[in-house]
Amino acid sequence: MIVAAPPSDLAPPSRLLSIRMAWFLACAFCATANFYLLWSTLPLAASAAGSAAAGLVTGISMLGCVTTEVLVAARVLRLGHVPAMALGAGLMTLGAGLLTAPVALRAMPGPLLEVPGALSVGRQELPLLLGEHGLGLVFAASLIRGVGLGVVAVAGTAIAADTAPPGRRGESLGLYGVAVSVPGAAALPAGIWVAHQLGFLDVFLLALVFGAVSLGLAFLIPPRRQTAAGRPTTFGVLRQGRARRPALVFLTTTIAAGIYGSFLAIAMSGTSASVIALALLAQTGAAAIARWAAGWVGDRLGAHRLLVPCMLTSVAGGVLAIAIGEPSFAIAGMLLFGVGYGALQNVTLALMYEGVPVRGFGGVSTVWNTAYDAGMGVGAVGFGFLTQAGGFPVGFAATAAVLGLGVFPAVRDSADRASLGR
Repeated sequence: MIVAAPPSDLAPPSRLLSIRMAWFLACAFCATANFYLLWSTLPLAASAAGSAAAGLVTGISMLGCVTTEVLVAARVLRLGHVPAMALGAGLMTLGAGLLTAPVALRAMPGPLLEVPGALSVGRQELPLLLGEHGLGLVFAASLIRGVGLGVVAVAGTAIAADTAPPGRRGESLGLYGVAVSVPGAAALPAGIWVAHQLGFLDVFLLALVFGAVSLGLAFLIPPRRQTAAGRPTTFGVLRQGRARRPALVFLTTTIAAGIYGSFLAIAMSGTSASVIALALLAQTGAAAIARWAAGWVGDRLGAHRLLVPCMLTSVAGGVLAIAIGEPSFAIAGMLLFGVGYGALQNVTLALMYEGVPVRGFGGVSTVWNTAYDAGMGVGAVGFGFLTQAGGFPVGFAATAAVLGLGVFPAVRDSADRASLGR
């Protein structure tokens, strides 16, 4: 079922790629590049203090993100989606700047950061790079970046939805998905590669540049008049089974995504940096393509028809990833997981928007993004403590089991919608 067109004062243009959408996508692209450059790099830096510390880096970031989405984003969105986007981009830029500021005041020569089994070429020791409170600074920067991401995520998803032409919401969300997935596909492995080859400082500076550009682009997005009817209704969305079940399905995959994004490089530390980058690229690249393709297919065949196949594909990838120490299994697992995960990003969001009026878009965006970020944070923190006690094989087996749990709500939701003819 396609949601009815918004009121005339919010009516989107007939073409998919309008001027507003183009500036918005460019802003989202740069903000996402800022985020993903440090997504795996900061946990790798913190892993010298143990896997629990690496997991906490992601957990703290996602805690700030989820708290912002649940408690703050609704109020910020009332000021307008575009000002909210600018605020979030500014905070993400500030987080990257916090990491680079101490470096400008001190020399950088010193011993290399020793991560067991990992390449250490060109990577300075964090206490030397950031000062004696280097780990604390990483935690603080992660928190600020998480808060900024929370605002950007909720505002961005809402902008993508309300800018879509009638009958093309899935494609619009898919286009937005490409804009935020492509930088992930490139920046996630690139951050690891640059950290190994050049040093952490270069990654921090690169993230700072992308953040600053995203902030500038936010001011170029044409605003759209907001009304009181557009205020988010988060808990109203959660009470609806048609929104709650897709959110639960998506939550299981984001738990796994948080684990793979934070720990893949650490778990494969005995492998070459090129193989690690290829595994990360397989996941993020497949996710970017699948997210767009699912929107195109979903608009024509019905998003509910894709829910179960995509979930099963994610599970298959998780099962293969249990053998993470074997490069071929790791790459194949990340490829399959990326296909399922990317498609589910579009499918679950499209299903949650079905039947929801424009005034509920903010609420849907908040719930979906909360599932996204809460899952990533919980997955990374839980995995960090689990593997510290039982090792990586136990952790990746548990990850596959969590993915398997998502099949049950997917089957029920798909069956219910099929019985209603939507």
